[in-house]
Amino acid sequence: MNRIYLLSPTKFDETISNPTIQIQFLDPEIDFSEIDTLIFTSKNGVEAVNRISEDWKKYPAVAVGKKTKKAVLKFGGKILATSSGNGESLEKLILEKFKDKKFLYFRPQKVAREIGKNLQNFGVFKKEEIVYQTVCKKSNAIEKNSFIIATSPLSVKCLFKNSEVPNDAIFIAIGETTKKAIPDHFQIFVANEQSLESCFKLYKKISK
Repeated sequence: MNRIYLLSPTKFDETISNPTIQIQFLDPEIDFSEIDTLIFTSKNGVEAVNRISEDWKKYPAVAVGKKTKKAVLKFGGKILATSSGNGESLEKLILEKFKDKKFLYFRPQKVAREIGKNLQNFGVFKKEEIVYQTVCKKSNAIEKNSFIIATSPLSVKCLFKNSEVPNDAIFIAIGETTKKAIPDHFQIFVANEQSLESCFKLYKKISK
């Protein structure tokens, strides 16, 4: 049976957890003046902010994806709206429904998409605060004839930085942005939804 690696510390079904990145929380001073709404793009952002201040819970948040929404509610925050699991859908949601809001965007140090700049270009008021960073870590070797679930562009970058990946490996990308980070000579499939459940369902289908 083919091995299925998951580039995440998450333990999921029969996948082999093989994280290629680790999270480092930062401790900036957060200025909540002039804003009325928050932007969270990941559960890591929620956890990072909750370590620093309780004041964020006073403001409603726009969240990317179900997991981010769940984290906001878990820590006692309020949800104004939730977009599907990518930055492009978040931008579209804000421009269509919340363009007049004044946003504070909690973000990682490196981003796959410049959400803040894109919103600003359309006249949306926003402030940004970098609250965590992701760094590469050494991961386990990938065996031949394996499947790999790629969860983010950075997880892919760090995999190739620190590991040898056999050319016969088959990638399942969690979304189109992650797919673009995978070298073209690999066979790549993209999940229908941006979730581990959807990735694993696709793996079951194509590995038969």
